[in-house]
Amino acid sequence: FISTFSQFTKTLFAMSMSVTALLIFGCFIYNTFGLCSWNRAWDPVDDDYEATMNFVNGKWVESIEQPVELLNGQPYWKKTLYDNCCSGCAENTLWLYYYVGDNTGDEAQWIISPYWNTYTSAYAKCGLDLPNPTDVTKCNGYWTFAEDGEPGLNQTYIIDTAFNFRPGACPQLTCERVQFISDSEDDTFVGVYDRSTTDDQTGQNIYLQENEASSTNVWYLYFNENIFSWIIN
Repeated sequence: FISTFSQFTKTLFAMSMSVTALLIFGCFIYNTFGLCSWNRAWDPVDDDYEATMNFVNGKWVESIEQPVELLNGQPYWKKTLYDNCCSGCAENTLWLYYYVGDNTGDEAQWIISPYWNTYTSAYAKCGLDLPNPTDVTKCNGYWTFAEDGEPGLNQTYIIDTAFNFRPGACPQLTCERVQFISDSEDDTFVGVYDRSTTDDQTGQNIYLQENEASSTNVWYLYFNENIFSWIIN
């Protein structure tokens, strides 16, 4: 079938080239393990990915690195970031947890933060009435994000109805080949790309093409979940 990937990312970002279409031969799959966050600000404000907090998209793994196995009766989750996309994230890490703090369980809330078990540094909060449901996917459509990517106790938080969590790994394109087509008359990135098994980003959605125009003799076409865009590099 033919697709522009609009159903997948709503955007195809390939350096500064103008894109006509991307031909896809294959399908998407969804794995059934882990946790995936998706659809945060696919169109970043003023092209500022960090302030838009696109870096919250991607794969989360259940963690037991902290002193307790469960926090307030719920698992807590860790996300590793790539490309130093979040200057405020300690050790390129984000945490997802069910926060109570010094309050009672009646005020429990799901939090996304660069620091574990804190409230004032929250990049995002579940905006449902407190206490939040213990199932984090029930917060889908109700997540609120710190304005301008600046968390704080008195900061304004803006709802993002598109952002969501889903059980399992993030969507993976399993087509063996894709063809990149541009409306530019002189575009060195056009042509067929073959699926790669290179362990880059999360090891998914990576394609390559041998091309002498590249300094490495290879163009990589891949999906960077932390800026939520397709890239050729």
